[in-house]
Amino acid sequence: MRSVVPAVIPTSRRHLDATLERCADFADEVQVDIVDGVFAPESSWPYNQTESVETLLQNLNFHELPTELDLMIQNPEETMDLWMQTGAKKIVVHVESTKKLSDIIEDSAPRAFHLGLSLNNDTDVHVLEDIDMEHVDYIQLMGIKDIGAQGQPFDERVIKRIEYIHNTYPRLPISIDGSVNKTTIVALARAGATRFVAGSAILKSDNWEDAYKDLKVLANRDTL
Repeated sequence: MRSVVPAVIPTSRRHLDATLERCADFADEVQVDIVDGVFAPESSWPYNQTESVETLLQNLNFHELPTELDLMIQNPEETMDLWMQTGAKKIVVHVESTKKLSDIIEDSAPRAFHLGLSLNNDTDVHVLEDIDMEHVDYIQLMGIKDIGAQGQPFDERVIKRIEYIHNTYPRLPISIDGSVNKTTIVALARAGATRFVAGSAILKSDNWEDAYKDLKVLANRDTL
């Protein structure tokens, strides 16, 4: 069964908590986009606050709802321990964000979370050949050109990239983030994607639960 995951870019801790509480009524998991304003523009909570990230994360606990953290931050190795302590079930690291990717992969295993690697569409997919994929649990590909904001147009280059990853690493789950909606999700699924992260298609709809269920039906249409 292919999965659909609501995604939130939190503007504040209150916004984050309210969104997670509402998504818990219908979703199996949720993605939280963490944007530092350096690796990607328009910083999100906690990077849009004056207090330190360490202070703001002290009471953050994701154990009630399975949560994925998409770390769109420069040098994630510097705060990786803090994010691991939140109880997130999945953590995504962007390969372009660090020069110490091998250290992150090695240091986070064995681990209590699944590690995903994300590739921007301008990054050659063959970069994975230089990575120890044994300890990588899934790949995230982007349905948009520029990361860090929701509601952007679909980048059709991702279709060929999905097909390549699916054929090269057939057992590796492929998550798609960005411009996942009713218009694109069927083609993404046919190309080999197994997990669909949707932000505005769900959270900007009139009924979050109905939008979520509609996407899930479309994602699994050829398996019914």
